[in-house]
Amino acid sequence: MVTPLAANSPVSVNLNIAGLRDQQGPEVPNGTFDIRIVRTAGSDQEALPVKELAVSESLRMTGLGQLSWLARYPKKTDYWAYIRRVNGASMGVPDREPVGIGDAFRYNRPNGFDPLGVGMTNDQPTVVDWDGDGVDDLLQRNIYSHSYGEPYWGLFYWRNIGTNDRPRFDRFVRVRADGEVLQEKYATYQFFDWNADGRVDVVAGTEDTERRALLKIYLQSNERDSAGLPVLTQGSSVPVEGGGRLWYGMRIVDWNSDGVAELFTLRSKVQYFPTPVVNYTWRRHTNEAEAGQSPTFGHGKPLRLAGNTVYPERPNDFHDWDGDGDLDLLGTTGDLAANPPHPSIVVWRNTGSKSAPRFDEPPSSIPNSLPGTLPLPTTVSRKPLLLTPFMGSWLRRFSIHKNNTRTRLRDDGLFLARGQPVSSGGYNSTEVADWDADGDLDLICGNEKGFLHLIENVSTAERTIFASPRLIRLADGAPMHVARWMFIDDHDPEWNLGQSKPTYVDWDLDGDHDLLVGNNANRVAYFENVGSRSEPRFERMRKLTYGAGSEHFSFRKRPAVVDWNGDGLHDLVQADHGVREKIDPKGHDIISLFRRTRSKAGVLELGPPEPFYLADGSPLQITIPYRHGFEVADWDGDGDFDIFTNERFMLYVYRNVGSNRKPAFAPRQVLKAYGQPIQVAHHETSIKIIDWDRDGVRDLIAGGESGWVYFFRGQVLDAAAAPQVTVGAVETKSTN
Repeated sequence: MVTPLAANSPVSVNLNIAGLRDQQGPEVPNGTFDIRIVRTAGSDQEALPVKELAVSESLRMTGLGQLSWLARYPKKTDYWAYIRRVNGASMGVPDREPVGIGDAFRYNRPNGFDPLGVGMTNDQPTVVDWDGDGVDDLLQRNIYSHSYGEPYWGLFYWRNIGTNDRPRFDRFVRVRADGEVLQEKYATYQFFDWNADGRVDVVAGTEDTERRALLKIYLQSNERDSAGLPVLTQGSSVPVEGGGRLWYGMRIVDWNSDGVAELFTLRSKVQYFPTPVVNYTWRRHTNEAEAGQSPTFGHGKPLRLAGNTVYPERPNDFHDWDGDGDLDLLGTTGDLAANPPHPSIVVWRNTGSKSAPRFDEPPSSIPNSLPGTLPLPTTVSRKPLLLTPFMGSWLRRFSIHKNNTRTRLRDDGLFLARGQPVSSGGYNSTEVADWDADGDLDLICGNEKGFLHLIENVSTAERTIFASPRLIRLADGAPMHVARWMFIDDHDPEWNLGQSKPTYVDWDLDGDHDLLVGNNANRVAYFENVGSRSEPRFERMRKLTYGAGSEHFSFRKRPAVVDWNGDGLHDLVQADHGVREKIDPKGHDIISLFRRTRSKAGVLELGPPEPFYLADGSPLQITIPYRHGFEVADWDGDGDFDIFTNERFMLYVYRNVGSNRKPAFAPRQVLKAYGQPIQVAHHETSIKIIDWDRDGVRDLIAGGESGWVYFFRGQVLDAAAAPQVTVGAVETKSTN
C-alpha cells in the first residue's frame, strides 16, 4: 500500500527478490527480471497498469534493488508488482514512461536503435565475445556518474544482438565480480587470460590508497550467471613499478611476437597553470614470468619514439597499420599549435622488425575531417577495425582497408543500441523549450566538443518518445559549433573543447527564437534565427557584447535570460569575470544582472554588469571552477526571481528574500529530492526549471557529464521525505 504526499508523486520500494524466494518457495523467479506494476481501484479491484516505472540496475540484474513508479492520486492505494524472470538472452526491462525520481529520459521508440554510449570516458572500448555466442560484444569503461542513485564508475557491457558485420546492441549492464559491480575509480581495463586457464579475465588498472599503480585481477570462472555472462571473482592485486598512472591508459599486448604479453602504461602531463603543457611517455614493462605462469611485469622503461622519450602525441594502441606483418603504434595528436586545432590519428611505423620493434621516424598523420571526433584509436586485433570516441560519449567505427600502396579508413557509422538514454554526447547541457512551435517541449543540448543537438519530442498520447539526436546546423549547412579556440588564442589543454551550454529564446524580439551559447571561454556566442519560429535557420556566430562593447563574461557559464524588471525586454544573468583571459582557479565570479534597454533609435542594448548581493551585503559570488552556469525561476512562489547555480557536483538555489526591484539573496540551499541532495555528475550539471508534465508544478531537468538527461518531478523536490510504502503479501505462480 502507498500513501503519497501529493498527486503525481513518485514512490519507491527496495525489494529483495531472492529473499522473497527463500520465504515463499522455489517458484519465485531468480535471475534477470522484468517487472510491471498495476494499481487497484474501486470496489471491484480493477487492475489499472502503471506506465511510469523505473527498475534499478541492481534489481533488474540481481533481484536486490529499488523499484519506483508514479502514484497519480493523493490517497492510499494498493499496487501489485508482477515479477517474472526474463530469458537469459535479453537484458531485461523494456523502455517505460519516466517516473520523475531522477531517472533518465530514454528515446523510448518501439524497436528504436540510437547512439550507444555512457558518459566519460570511452577511450578504451574493447570488442570481445563476452557471452560466448560467437558474436563480438562491446565492453567500455565509464568514469564518474551515469544513473542517478546508482554507484559511480564501472565496466559496461553491451550484448551484440546483430552480427559482426552489422552489429546492433542490447541495453547495457555493468560487469560484476563476486556479485558486485566493478567500481574501481578511474580504472582502465584489459581482457587477458591472466592465469593461463583458457578463459579471458578482466585486468583493471587502478591505484591503491597511496596512489601507487595497481593491477586488480578479476578471474573468469567456469560458470555463467542467469543472463549467460561469465561469473568473475576477484583474484590478486599486482603492483606496477615505474609506470604511468594506469587510468590514463594501458595495454597488455605481445608486441614483439615472442608469445609473451607485456604491459604498456602511459605517463601523461597535462598542465593548465601557469603555462599550458601537454606531453606523454609510453612506458614498457617486460613480463618476467616463466612461460605458462601469471605475468610479473618489471619496472617501466620509456619507449623511444622518433628519438624522444617525451612526445606531444598520445600513444594508445598497437596495430599492423601498413600490413607488413609487424605491429605499428597508433595514437592521437590534439595539434594545439594550430588555429583552429586539428586533432588527428597518428601512426608511428615500425622501422625495426616483428621481433625487435623500433619507431625511429616521426609519426605520420591521418587527417580527421569528421566533426566531433576525438581520434583516440582503439583497434580490434582479430579484424581490420578501428574505434574512436565521438561527441565525447558515443563510439564511431572505421573499417581498415589496405592495399599495396596505402591504408585507408572507411567510416561505418556509430555503434547503435536499443534502450538508450537520450544524449548529446559527454558533458551534456540541456535546454528545454518548444523548438518548432508545435506545442511540446524538446531538448536542445550542447556537449563537451562544442556541438549542439536537437532531441525532438515526438511523443504520442500514450508514450513519451524522443527522436534520435540531430546536429543543429547553420543556414549554410555547417554544424553549429562553439569552442574555446574561437575566442581565446591561449593553447590551453582544453583549447579545442566547447562545453556548449545553450539558451533558446527570442533574444532580438523579432518573433522567433535565437540561441545564446555559453562555453569553455568567457564569451557568449549569439546565433540569430533568420528563419521562422517553426523552421529555425541560424546565421553564423556573433559574440554577445555589453556596455561600451565589452565581450567578457564568465568562463564555462550558461547564460540565463529573463525579463527581470518586467519591461518586456530580455535581460541576462551571467557572472562578471573581468577582462581576464584565463580562468581564475579560485573562482571569484560575481553573479550579475546585465540589464537590457532600448535606445532612442530603437536599438536593443545590453548594459554593464550590476552585481547581486546576499542579504548580509556580501557579493553573490561563486568560488568553484567547475560550475555550469545559471537558471532563473520563481522557486518558492513568492512572485520574485530566484537564482540557481551548479557548483561542481551540487545544485543550489539562492532565494530572493528581497524583490525583483531590490533583490537580496539568502545563502545558498542545496536542491534535494525527497530530502536527499541531488547529485548526478562529478563536475557539472545543467539546471532547467520548467513544468515538464504540465501539472502546474515546476520540475527540474538536469543534464550531466554522462551525456544523459535526468527528470525530477516537482513533487520530489518539494517533499522532505518519500511517500510511505507498506509491502504486503507475496504470491507465487509458476508459468511454462
